[in-house]
Amino acid sequence: MKKSLICICFLLISLIAGMSVGYAEEGEGLDSLVKVILGGEITLEEVPSFSFGRISYDNTAQGIDLPEAQQMVVSDNTGLGEPWRVTVSFVDDVFFSNNFKLKLTPENDSDLVVASPTVLEDKEGVSVLQASSAEEYTKERNEYIFNYASGEANQLLLPDKAKNTSYATVLRWNLESTP
Repeated sequence: MKKSLICICFLLISLIAGMSVGYAEEGEGLDSLVKVILGGEITLEEVPSFSFGRISYDNTAQGIDLPEAQQMVVSDNTGLGEPWRVTVSFVDDVFFSNNFKLKLTPENDSDLVVASPTVLEDKEGVSVLQASSAEEYTKERNEYIFNYASGEANQLLLPDKAKNTSYATVLRWNLESTP
């Protein structure tokens, strides 16, 4: 919405600025300039949903590998080449109060984006960087896929002596422009 409003303002300013000041004699014409920038939005199309299933736990700290691959998809249809980033945070304190952590290691296949491996701890108000556009960015419309492979690169880190019960928490993924 904000980018659409900026594009509309730019179009109006361009139209006003491009108008010739003066007059034309009969049979002569005046030229004016019309500019427009077409572009879409930047969106998070998909975010991972980590499910570790039932775990055999012996009250000792351990890392549980992500059982199946997941992905995050950022779709940039702006055509502007403006930088962006994706952060992730816990919505509640279920994992924090039980000393659980998530080890997240996204991978990508593009030199235009940067994946940021991190250990996500549930601390109030903390968002951690997960991915961002590179400094040298493209104006081409593109879809960027960040893969979270199954295995030890992505793990649920369990503490010593956690209570045997079912746990669930919510992650908030936030995409924002960083011009």
